[in-house]
Amino acid sequence: SIKRQTQLGEIIVTFQNEPKGLGHAVWCAKNLINDEAFAVILPDDIILSKTPVIKQLINLSQNDNCCTVLGVEKVDRKEVFKYGILSVEKKIGRKCFVESIVEKPDVKNAPSNLSVVGRYLLDSKIFNFLSKMKKGAGGEIQLTDGIQYLIKQSNVMGLEFEGKRFDCGNKLGFIKANLSYGLYDS
Repeated sequence: SIKRQTQLGEIIVTFQNEPKGLGHAVWCAKNLINDEAFAVILPDDIILSKTPVIKQLINLSQNDNCCTVLGVEKVDRKEVFKYGILSVEKKIGRKCFVESIVEKPDVKNAPSNLSVVGRYLLDSKIFNFLSKMKKGAGGEIQLTDGIQYLIKQSNVMGLEFEGKRFDCGNKLGFIKANLSYGLYDS
């Protein structure tokens, strides 16, 4: 199993030396990315799926001539303040065309309950925005602001992926993920 994982591709690690936001963390990898689309996977969102979510995003990107695709799911309306939330222009099945995105909106002002979770396929043009180091919500450099920049440049799509997401940013989510993977593996 370990040997097989090393054949999946090249993994390069870079570090964010100070907490300036997710946009800054992605920007720290700028020198590792050429002018091509790249994936971002947030480790606190674990997703159990037959087809990896990044593969699902790549498939949609290739089928719809779109560089930027976001893994999305509906969340309880009371929870929207924890996520980047989409305003959708048009929805077709599990895919949608994103009109705008807002970071951690107030429940009253959220455009929907469709949230971006920790899977992104991003166009490298996002670095044109992130390099400006503009602070957004919470005084941090927000990836959602970079995605909003991309929305103005080209199509950005969301995909309600097939799979079960576990929020491992909290203890209960971590326990549920371990139990589900254990049951799945038995």
